[in-house]
Amino acid sequence: MDNEWVLDVLADLKAFAEANDLCATVAKLDELCETARLEISAAEQVPLQRPTHRDATDTGKYH
Repeated sequence: MDNEWVLDVLADLKAFAEANDLCATVAKLDELCETARLEISAAEQVPLQRPTHRDATDTGKYH
């Protein structure tokens, strides 16, 4: 949820674009908002996997 502030920023930009009849910008911001929403949602659902241990034959790469 820490990244959801960006959706507020995009909404503010969209409101500005709408108020100033910037139709192409509004359309791109709609697309960008949806993309950001999907990426933020996906990032929140997939926890970062961190290694828990290394075995004796480890080459320095995480398993």
